[in-house]
Amino acid sequence: MIQFPKADLHGVLRQRVNNYFSRLGISKYGGKKIVIKSVVLLALLFIPYGILLTYNLNSISMLLLAATMGVAIAGLGMGVMHDCIHGSFSSSSKINKWWGTLIYVLIIGGNPIWWRLQHNVLHHRFTNIHDVDEDLNPYGFMRFCPHDKQKSIFRFQHLYAIFLYALTTLIWVLHKEFAQLKRYFSMGLIKSKAQYTKELRFLIISKAIYYSYMLVIPMMILNINIFQWIIGFIVMHAVTGIILAVVFQLAHVIENTDYPLPDNSGNIAHDWASHQVKTTSDFSPNNRLLTWFIGGLNYQIEHHFFPTICHVHYPKIARIVQKTVKEYGLEYYCYPTLRIALKAHFNHLYTLGQTDMSLVNKVESN
Repeated sequence: MIQFPKADLHGVLRQRVNNYFSRLGISKYGGKKIVIKSVVLLALLFIPYGILLTYNLNSISMLLLAATMGVAIAGLGMGVMHDCIHGSFSSSSKINKWWGTLIYVLIIGGNPIWWRLQHNVLHHRFTNIHDVDEDLNPYGFMRFCPHDKQKSIFRFQHLYAIFLYALTTLIWVLHKEFAQLKRYFSMGLIKSKAQYTKELRFLIISKAIYYSYMLVIPMMILNINIFQWIIGFIVMHAVTGIILAVVFQLAHVIENTDYPLPDNSGNIAHDWASHQVKTTSDFSPNNRLLTWFIGGLNYQIEHHFFPTICHVHYPKIARIVQKTVKEYGLEYYCYPTLRIALKAHFNHLYTLGQTDMSLVNKVESN
């Protein structure tokens, strides 16, 4: 059982941020801004879908529309569903639950309980801890963490990473959640055989809905063969996968962030709040369009401290977080632009991929 020592940083942050909302008399939820975002991104998904089903288009036009749908799916996942499952979309828990579930089914054909377990529990509580945080597990194809075993193929991971990132949601749709169901049941996160059966049933129904509108309806209406559909489906998911994977990795798998290990008793050296600061990085904070589209995930430090506050507030509370963190003598990592953050991520992949362990040791000593 992993444990963190107690300290007052997180309490001080909560008090100061709560004072900010109290002073201004504003809600911590998304309000009209996130409702409008939901409408815009759903339109970006279903208008291209409707055009595909309505008009006789050439192959290039169809692929461009599929790619646009991929962009919309990424935006809905990061900017709407993510807030719902954290409970920050609305003050109504029912709206958060059902709207989040609907979006999750539409964009991935899955069961949102897996997102809650992998993301809300394993990632948020145990960020960048080897063999616990599942976001650090690329299934042996890459080396995200200095504690992973080295393989000679990893020398090239900075070159082939983008191609694997393109498979992120495709694997998710086809296989990942069925494997997670078995794994989480064996870990005790799924408490009973009855719950296992319930979640499996929901997953199967969700997949049936997803493939009905993504596969069956297009194949019935469009004059295309299964091979053409597969190409379009792959293009859509490649766009979604690259966007999601890159955003996720820029927050934690990047130069400067730490990968702490627990001692033999399961104790982490730093308190939980300090751990979050050391293992997380913000990026491109002044890019308002990026912030809107990716649901404030470029303010990752703020999100880890306040996942139940809607991302529309992160640019404002970031000033409070940064000031407080520095008061406690911690370095607040923030890459000023997306380009610089991308460079730092791929430099990190290159460093971890080298067989020359002296380079890897530099990462481990950060």
